[in-house]
Amino acid sequence: MSERPGDNPPPFIPYATAAVGNRYDPPDPSARNLALMCHLLALSMLVLPVAGSVLGPLIGWLVVRHNHWFVDDQGKEAINFNLTMFIAYLLCIPLFCVFGLGGLLAVFVYVFNIVMVIVAAVQASGGKLYRYPLTIRFV
Repeated sequence: MSERPGDNPPPFIPYATAAVGNRYDPPDPSARNLALMCHLLALSMLVLPVAGSVLGPLIGWLVVRHNHWFVDDQGKEAINFNLTMFIAYLLCIPLFCVFGLGGLLAVFVYVFNIVMVIVAAVQASGGKLYRYPLTIRFV
């Protein structure tokens, strides 16, 4: 049996198995802008308290993650950080009820969240991979 070049179909590759490009490609301006958007969507917590900080980056990442590897990486980073901050907000509730310190801690977490989102957005707009401090990696 001889095989002709047209006999075997190409292997099946699902539509969006991975983001475009590889880690050695520098992010182009559109990828940097989309990564910036993923970080800044966390500021939707100003409109929809606490849950907006998770939902904004999650929706943004789900929509644009296949555009470039940089967008995928920074979107995951934004989700991980904001999930960590959400857990920190949840921990403030029992601390407030038991010790009365939860309110002070919640203000600290809130300010830390906003400052770190702005720092990450600036780094992403410059095309640098940014890792948030004190972040649990969920995604």
